[in-house]
Formats: sequence, structure tokens, C-alpha cells
Amino acid sequence: MPIKVGDIDIVEQSLNNEFHILQLEKILFLLASKARISITQEELNAIKAESLQAIQKKYPQNKIQIVTDITTGEACDGNK
Repeated sequence: MPIKVGDIDIVEQSLNNEFHILQLEKILFLLASKARISITQEELNAIKAESLQAIQKKYPQNKIQIVTDITTGEACDGNK
């Protein structure tokens, strides 16, 4: 049974968003490699942490964390 808000199927939209984000991620890495731009792990960690902080600021009541292990639910601060 789909979860809908109005005419929007939340599960379908979530999967669609994830698919497009993964596409964009691969395109960015391809463009960076073709342009011979390297991104350090520290830079990636900073981007992850900043993104997490932006979402936490937007939705403070939800206590959003990055889950590093979906089987245990172990969370991190965005620096792993």
C-alpha cells in the first residue's frame, strides 16, 4: 500500500530522488576526473558534514543523523 500525500507517492518519489542523486554523483565524479580535479577525503567529509548540518537546521525537530550501518542504526556526525 503506497504512502501518499495528496497525489504524491512518497516511497516512489523517494526512490526516484535517490536514483537521480546517484546519477548526479557519478556525473560529478566523471567530470572531476576528466578535468583532473581531485577531491580529498577531508573535502568530501566537510561536504558531508555541511550537508548534514543544513538538513539538521532545516528540520531540527527530527534529530537527523547519518546512519553508517543500516543493520545496527549506528549514527555518525558526518565525518566518517
